[in-house]
Amino acid sequence: MAPTAKFSENDKEDSENNFPYEITAVDENTNKELLKYFTGERTGFVQVGPKKWFFPSGYEKDAHQYFNFKTRPDDTFIITFPRSGTTWTQEMVWLIVNDLNYDAAARIPLTERSPFLEFSSFVHKETKAEFLEENLKNPIKYKLVEKIDYPRWKLLESMAGKRIIKTHLPFSLLPPDLLKTGCKVGVILQ
Repeated sequence: MAPTAKFSENDKEDSENNFPYEITAVDENTNKELLKYFTGERTGFVQVGPKKWFFPSGYEKDAHQYFNFKTRPDDTFIITFPRSGTTWTQEMVWLIVNDLNYDAAARIPLTERSPFLEFSSFVHKETKAEFLEENLKNPIKYKLVEKIDYPRWKLLESMAGKRIIKTHLPFSLLPPDLLKTGCKVGVILQ
């Protein structure tokens, strides 16, 4: 995988920023070992930037989109490590922001009320195909699987009103204007 371009300080503030970090494939032996344990991924894994953040290969195609995601002043970002209480936090924050609207919370799935920004990067096309095959006889589940890899950044762009955005990305891979726009950021560290 070829490295991406570096961000230039001369870029205009309102224009898109080049993704500032190199993305490299994990070495072949490590990749083979990882694929044994992380069976949802079929291609391999990449490392990003000087801290060598670790992601499935699908991250590379949308890294630029995550970095240039247009934030709004009324956005709330929930930034966490995986398995650290993210779902509880999403639910609580959504309810607080929406005046404890339990009726809407019961009707609308949390994945729609608080989208996971980079989720589509974790859905490998072969895994999706298997899920579709497994759910051929269940039209409701089949329909859900069809949409599973739709980029959440596109969904978020079209959302009206206050957005509650879940992410496991580190600050360095998120939009540089995240705090400048005035949006709220909650971080859970464990």
